[in-house]
Amino acid sequence: GLNMTAAHRNDETSMVNRIVARLASAELTGVTVRRLGRIPALFHPSAGPDTPFALMSDGELFFKTGPDTVTKYIASGMRPFRSEPPQALRGYFAVPPEVIVDAEALAAWGLAAVASAAQFGRRRPRPLRRRRGPAAG
Repeated sequence: GLNMTAAHRNDETSMVNRIVARLASAELTGVTVRRLGRIPALFHPSAGPDTPFALMSDGELFFKTGPDTVTKYIASGMRPFRSEPPQALRGYFAVPPEVIVDAEALAAWGLAAVASAAQFGRRRPRPLRRRRGPAAG
């Protein structure tokens, strides 16, 4: 059914622990894990306590992106995380499988995600200004 079984939760926890260990093996240390509702979220001291730099959902790892990093994810064909409610966790994209298996790459993308979480976290909501005429492109 839809409710999370203990086995599923254990499996997810072990996946999260593997990710944290892999990040630590490539010098990205200080990562803590906390659940946001039913989603395990990864936090780093330099991004502050309120904004996770990574999420794990249905066995998939998502990293926080910013304007300068999101293109890498889109170029890799990765999808954005869809949260409930939709505005709660914006700017997270699935991490490409080839990055996840490579500890050095994972840590590099992880560091960029930490920087994005620090810069574009939830602490400073900015007013949306969309009325600038037709978008270029």
